[in-house]
Amino acid sequence: IDGGTFFFNQNLEEITLPATVEYISEQAFDYNYSSSEHVFKPCLANGGLKTIKLSNGATQTANGKYVFDGKSVIEKGTGANGGDFFIFYCMGAEGATYSIPEGVTKLNLFAFSENLYVETLIIPEGAEEIPCGFAMNAQKLKRVEIPASVKLINNEIPDGLWGNIMMWGSYGAFKSCANLTEIVFAENSRLEVIKQNSFLG
Repeated sequence: IDGGTFFFNQNLEEITLPATVEYISEQAFDYNYSSSEHVFKPCLANGGLKTIKLSNGATQTANGKYVFDGKSVIEKGTGANGGDFFIFYCMGAEGATYSIPEGVTKLNLFAFSENLYVETLIIPEGAEEIPCGFAMNAQKLKRVEIPASVKLINNEIPDGLWGNIMMWGSYGAFKSCANLTEIVFAENSRLEVIKQNSFLG
């Protein structure tokens, strides 16, 4: 499944994929390469994408590479230090609190962007970077818990992604989260850098 596959589908509420899927681009569920709009932003009219799952009740693709829980997609073993990579969380999935599963050590940019329901987001120990746009404009987000392992809260598109990155500007990880009232860093935090506009209201 290539990048931008589901871009601009205004009525998309559920995706059911065959377990035979062998590859899912980390951009399959975020930005389009030629537009400044979020991939699922136009889906707000229907409450956004609510469910993404595999057929026949499977929770893992046949090749064992991707894990689905109905709300999120995780790639096994491609995160930092051999951990897992959190690719995407459905913007319209209901539930006020979400804990990213233990074992995840890499977070995808825009993974929670435009989310409609999550109020408390808990990031697991092992993640070292919160990438650009991670929960940008998450509409009900009130509290985020950041583990000791996080060293960087970023606002930059990775070099080489989407061509000339300068045209995109910066996207703070928690930019435009208007209801955010609590940012909780672990007491033994190893945080080194918070980039500009990371928590811009």
